[in-house]
Amino acid sequence: SHRAIGAIAMVGGNEAASKIQAAAANTGSMKKLKFDVGNNHALIVAPDADLDRLLPVAVTAAFKCDAGQRAHSLGRLVLHRDVADVFLPKFLAAAATLSLGDPLNVDVDVGPLVTKTQVSRMEEGLRSLVAAGGTILLGGLDNATLAPRGLNGGYWFRPTVVGPFSYRRVQGECPRGCGADDQGDYDYDQGKPWSDELQGPIVKVVVVDSLEDAVHAANAGPFGLSASVWSTNVDTAHAMAHALDVGYVWVNNWLARDLAMPFGGWKESGNGQRSGGAWDLDFYSYTKTTSLEMHQNRHDLTSKNFAASKTA
Repeated sequence: SHRAIGAIAMVGGNEAASKIQAAAANTGSMKKLKFDVGNNHALIVAPDADLDRLLPVAVTAAFKCDAGQRAHSLGRLVLHRDVADVFLPKFLAAAATLSLGDPLNVDVDVGPLVTKTQVSRMEEGLRSLVAAGGTILLGGLDNATLAPRGLNGGYWFRPTVVGPFSYRRVQGECPRGCGADDQGDYDYDQGKPWSDELQGPIVKVVVVDSLEDAVHAANAGPFGLSASVWSTNVDTAHAMAHALDVGYVWVNNWLARDLAMPFGGWKESGNGQRSGGAWDLDFYSYTKTTSLEMHQNRHDLTSKNFAASKTA
C-alpha cells in the first residue's frame, strides 16, 4: 500500500489478486499490476492424435510433475468420443502404476501435496464431482494409509481420475467463459464442477462428440491461462488453438516454453499483462519520450540564459 511502490506482480490465487487490486486502488497513487493466477488446463485429444506419444506426456502433466499442483497441470482431459474408449483405459492403466513417495527420489513418481488444506480441498472437490454424476475411475478418497514407509505425517493424495462427463450445448445467451464468437450457444455445463480449478492430482474426463464441442468444453469456466491440443492435422491444430480462450496453447507437447515469448492468462487467469522477455522489461520500467533541439540561435537553453530569465 506504500505510495512509493509503482508496480506489483503476483503469482497466486484470484482471491489474493482481488485483495491486492483493492489495496492498490485505496493508496491514492497509480500502480502497475500484473497477475498470473488460476487455471483449469484442458488437454484436447482429437480423433487423429498420436495416442502413443500422448500417453506419457498426459500422465506427467496430470500427476508426475509436482503432483498436479502446477497452474498448467492437466485438470481436464477432453476426449473426442472416437478415441475415448481407446485412450482412457491406457491412461488409467498408466496412472495406476505410479508410485508415491519422496519427490527427491528419482524412482518416485508422485510426491505429497503442499498442505493439509490442499488435501481437504481435493477431497471436497472430488465429492462435488461425484455428486455431479462423475464416477471415480481411479484413486479416490481413501488416502489415510497412503504414507510411504518413513514418510508418515505427509499430505498424500493418490492419482485420481473421475468422469466421464458429457458435454452438450443448447441455444441461449452465452455466459462468460464461452468463446467470443459463439453468442447464441449456451454452455449447458457451465456450472458443473469439472469447470472449476482444483490444482492437484485429480483429472476430470470430459467426452465430446465433435472438435467444436471440445473447444467449447475447454473454454467453459472462468479461467484461461493455458490449454493443450493433440492432433496430427496442422489445420485442425491451428483452428482449435485460435478458438481457445487462453493465453498459451501447446500443440502436441506440454510445458515447452521459451521464456522470451509473451505469456499470460485470459479471463480470470490474469489481468491482460504479459510476461516474458521484452514484456517483463516493459512492465518493470517506464517509457520516456524526450524532445531535444540543439539549434542555439532559436532556443538558447544554457544555464546562464535560464538564470537571466528567472531574475528578469
